[in-house]
Amino acid sequence: MLSALLRQIFGRPGKAAPAASDAPRPGALDSARALLDARRLDEALAEVERLLGADPAQVDAMVLKAAILRRQRKLAEAKHLLEAVLILEPRCAEAWLELGTCYRLEDDPFWARYYLRLANAADPARADVWNELGLIEITLGNYEQAEESLEHTVNRNPDLAEGWNNLGMLLGRRHDLENARRHFLRAVYLKPEFYMAACNLGLVNRELERFEDAERELRRALELDPQPTTARLNLAGVLQDSGRLDAAREMLETAHGEAPQNADVLTAMSAVALRLGEGARATQLAEQALGCAPDSPDARLALATAQLARGDFAHGWENYEARLASGQGMQRKFPIARWNGEDLRGKRIFVYGEQGLGDEIMFASCLPDLLRRGAHCLLDCTPRLRPLMHDAFPEVEVLESPTRPESPGVMDVGADVCAPIGSLPRFLRTTREDFAGGRPYLKADAQRVAAWRERLAGLGDGLKVGLSWRGGLARTGRSNRSIAIEALQPLLQTAGVRWVSLQHDARPDELSDLAAGHANGVAHWPEAHAEIPETAALIEALDLVVTVCSTIVHLSGALGRQALVMTPRGPEWRYLLEGASMPWYASVELIRQRQRDDWSDVLAAVRDRLERARPAPSAAASQVAS
Repeated sequence: MLSALLRQIFGRPGKAAPAASDAPRPGALDSARALLDARRLDEALAEVERLLGADPAQVDAMVLKAAILRRQRKLAEAKHLLEAVLILEPRCAEAWLELGTCYRLEDDPFWARYYLRLANAADPARADVWNELGLIEITLGNYEQAEESLEHTVNRNPDLAEGWNNLGMLLGRRHDLENARRHFLRAVYLKPEFYMAACNLGLVNRELERFEDAERELRRALELDPQPTTARLNLAGVLQDSGRLDAAREMLETAHGEAPQNADVLTAMSAVALRLGEGARATQLAEQALGCAPDSPDARLALATAQLARGDFAHGWENYEARLASGQGMQRKFPIARWNGEDLRGKRIFVYGEQGLGDEIMFASCLPDLLRRGAHCLLDCTPRLRPLMHDAFPEVEVLESPTRPESPGVMDVGADVCAPIGSLPRFLRTTREDFAGGRPYLKADAQRVAAWRERLAGLGDGLKVGLSWRGGLARTGRSNRSIAIEALQPLLQTAGVRWVSLQHDARPDELSDLAAGHANGVAHWPEAHAEIPETAALIEALDLVVTVCSTIVHLSGALGRQALVMTPRGPEWRYLLEGASMPWYASVELIRQRQRDDWSDVLAAVRDRLERARPAPSAAASQVAS
């Protein structure tokens, strides 16, 4: 009955192929499988064609041919051949497996899962079927089912490298990076030539900032991959994260030579050019990437960041919307219409955060504009910022998060329109004049400020200056914008300054090194970093802030406190590529590097500013000194 049903679904097999002139060799099927494993697809196909020339209805050879066609991405041919196989042998689990895999590669998870379940029914013990089912469940976002299927995979065949690799992928999506790394290590151990596992191991090491391990694995993947563009892209990312921008550029130029129309390569080249401070080059490369792939959100976002870095706000904000599709901003969906700049009088607008702390602080400068337009504003921000936002904007309804932090979620919040906070400048900051001079808009709690002023007074006379020397993540240019403790030592010798750490993640060894050769050391109070309102109060109590590009810049600027920002040659777009000021904050001064990796001129300029800001000694003190 099943055979008859399959004939109705698939039709009958075509006529037998004419016999090949050369008869198949003994062991030809095993030879064809070995050639397939070695990625010698054309030779494998020729070998299996000889087998089918002798016996067109040989099921094993037909399935193997379909597997070769699948690897060649000739999916329609592979599916047609597998349908013929299943008429001949309806309980051929391998054929159902191959058919399901073809549908997975066509991005059709429903039918993929359907056929894989038939394969599973035909042979429940096959680990490779469970493995494919796990992949499908990952694609569908059914992580619990995926884990169950993949556990079945490795339990049935602990030596199946693909199962461990896919378990690692699942754990990576859950941000369990250490355990993901262990699974990728096992996959590589079981199958040293497994390109995908080597790539995944390199990428998870990158996420864990184990850059030497990441580079080693990705260089090995480069040796394994006959088409190495993707491996070069991944390796360039590791080189960029570790601050080796010239090496990253060289790697990408090699990839560009191999694939000159590859939009991903051009996009990555644009990002490196921007990190090197080459705004015009970054724009040109992003435009080329977009020309090759007009629908690529990553290419459009690269163009946006280059445009914004150059002060082209009108075009930059339009293209910056691509972040929501690229994965750079959290895509949170609500059953509410998006605000597109229309009249807001009498309307309720729901604004929600979708980026990091610094960006949420920066974009919050747009909230007063919404109020002036007559809107009732509801705000869902990062929980750590809620008290500060509540105090700063009493007319804004600061909400408890309407979605769980670990998932985008959907919830009706009773608003007429909504907007991600990073999309507000698209309508409110299209020219430099729209920034209204960067007026302060946050305020610190007065009692907390008074308490910190009293504590700062205990440090003795002198200018009380906050210091932050490290900022961002590896992927956001930490190596480019952080300053080594050793390089800071001359600055710390500035007379008449009492230094206070604003580095929330300062390590004991860093604080010890900062104190070396400096009698007063650097005061570091962990309680100041326990919550953002406390940090804000300390900044408000200080005379001045000296910082690298970090959240401290945004917090200081939004409070209206004077900040000297030690800015790298190629900063993030928020700091623009030229000029001594940020449009967002009037109280912030940017002191830029002249040469990449050389902070000496910046530190000298900061020291000069501090000496000029230091209070002049009183007349009485001068007489005593004389």
